[in-house]
Amino acid sequence: MSDAAACCSCCEPVNQKADAIDSYTGTMAPELEAVRNVGFGLIYETNAPVPLSAMASRIGLPTEEIEDRLLQIERFGRARLDESGNLVGIAGLSLEATPHAIKIDGSEFWTWCALDAVGIFTALGATGTVTSTPPGSEHALEIGFTNGDTDSDITLFIAAGYDGVDVFGSWCPNINFFSTSEQAKAWAAQNGLDGDVLSIPEVSEAASAIWAAVVDGAAAKERSQGSQRGRHI
Repeated sequence: MSDAAACCSCCEPVNQKADAIDSYTGTMAPELEAVRNVGFGLIYETNAPVPLSAMASRIGLPTEEIEDRLLQIERFGRARLDESGNLVGIAGLSLEATPHAIKIDGSEFWTWCALDAVGIFTALGATGTVTSTPPGSEHALEIGFTNGDTDSDITLFIAAGYDGVDVFGSWCPNINFFSTSEQAKAWAAQNGLDGDVLSIPEVSEAASAIWAAVVDGAAAKERSQGSQRGRHI
């Protein structure tokens, strides 16, 4: 862990901050990355549940193949489908309510965790707000971003030891914003969690690099098809 990063008071540092973030993203086969990137782009573009047929049309594969690949992603908690089988969340961008609401260019979404929110804003270079309620609190925090940057002094707790099994269900609930590092450490200690307490600037570069692959992948696919959109992914 860097000198600037504060270790959770309940433990000795077990992971560098980059290790914790990298373990979250992991690696994904190229054919699955294509589905992830296009799914992210369609959710962001339409702000509505995405039928698998729309993804199939965008990618140029049979719907059955898209479903198979998407189910592989979902198995590890990296995608969410609704009861009708439509895509409602992927790569941390969600149409389902979570404690982390984001508003970008007047459109409202949610993210699965605090790190998702930072990564999406920084990779998009977006202007907007994050409204996030820390666990155990009744008071929401608001973080403003301008062109992907923020001067907020709000901190994040990033849990260590992601096991690669379930991003949405197991790891993301432990990645949250807190008003102060002391509050983050106290919550981690109370819940027996190891991890890092970091400022937004300390995670921005790594988070931006992660989501840039998603954002750029979605944009590249659309450019290859000559699609013109009014938004910047």
